Amino acid sequence: MTTLVTYFIILLVLISFFWSGYFFRVWQETRIQKKVWSNIVKRIHFIHAPTHLEKEPPISEDFREFEVENLKNDLRIALLNEDYEEAAKIRDLINKLGL
Repeated sequence: MTTLVTYFIILLVLISFFWSGYFFRVWQETRIQKKVWSNIVKRIHFIHAPTHLEKEPPISEDFREFEVENLKNDLRIALLNEDYEEAAKIRDLINKLGL
């Protein structure tokens, strides 16, 4: 009977060593990941928009014409697919561009 209890205790100790090693490794990995991400975040430079500009920068006429042509093609596709909500959004964007 005592040998059975001894084997049971040894088995429990081995299992506890296994799980403690596993959780220690998980703790190490999360600590390393936090350090890596903190180094990455430190190296990212955020570019903030100037606060003194309230309006969007002016768009060149060539780009505006190109964008309107793309929007008109998207409008045709939306109408063919009978997606009228999307067509209305595209129509509003075309009107916003002023053409």
